Formats: sequence, structure tokens, C-alpha cells
Amino acid sequence: MYGGTRSGSVCRWDIREASNSNILIPPSSGFGSITHVSTIREWQLLVSTIFGDLKTYDLRFMRPVRPLMHFAGHNNQYIVKLGITVDPCQDFVFAGGQDCRIRAWSLRSGESLQLPPISSAALENNPFLRTFSDPVVAMHITESDKGICLWAASGGTLHRYHLGQHSGGSS
Repeated sequence: MYGGTRSGSVCRWDIREASNSNILIPPSSGFGSITHVSTIREWQLLVSTIFGDLKTYDLRFMRPVRPLMHFAGHNNQYIVKLGITVDPCQDFVFAGGQDCRIRAWSLRSGESLQLPPISSAALENNPFLRTFSDPVVAMHITESDKGICLWAASGGTLHRYHLGQHSGGSS
């Protein structure tokens, strides 16, 4: 089990071992409070901080502590709860920002997803071009026979976006 602390360290607990925890990332890394920790592909650790850092680390080679990838453009300065999710194939990470926007990056290259030019009428149907009324505090991706959906909670509303489709919209 992995957990982030207010001091900026990331710890690992293994119930098979007698010791309490193992510090993977020390507080001296300059992170600030950790707001999200999750594993990707069993060997990567996705870490987000209150200062807007969004990075992955290789769990196989943690000494010295250097990020494997940094996802530039994640927007946060003080919000503790922002939505972060990874697609089922673990190819992309989606993150809500303090600026009430959703951004996405490739987990393979670290590059931000670039969107083609789009008409103003399609803004509401595209989660990456929309500015929500409140920060997106929770996100989740589901698969169904109709495709992949990104669910985003902002304010008191739950939004649904069909990823990879040109119609359907938000609901």
C-alpha cells in the first residue's frame, strides 16, 4: 500500500514485512502535500501534489529519487481534492485543475494530448476545451459496449463524456 503525507513524503507499507513502512520519496524532495498516489502497470507510481506537480516514478529503481515523467501543465496551487484518473489500458492520465479545466497526457511519452481545432458549438461536448463552473473534484473512466466514458464531478453536477466520439455530448 502506498500513501502520501502532508510533509511531501511517499511511504510504502507491506503487510508481509514486520517493519511499519518504507519511505520511498523523502520529504526533502520539495513536494509539499501529496494529494494523489496510485500505481500504474504495477511498476510506476503516479504522484500529484498540492503545488501542481504530476509525475510518475519507476518503483523498480527508486534510488536516487528522480521522476520518470513530469506532466507539464497540471494546474494546482492549493486545492487538496482534484480528480485524477487513468484509462483502462493505462495509456493516458486525466487530471482536473484548479482552473476548472481537465487535461490529459500520454503515460508512455509524457506529452500533453493536443486537440485539433474545433468549432465553438462543440465546446460543451469536449471535456478538454470546457471550463467548468467549479474544479473537477472526482473523475472516473468506465468501459461499456458503447465505448469509453469519462465521468467528471464538478460542483453538484456529474458530467459524462464519450471519449473518441464526435457526437453524444455531456449529460
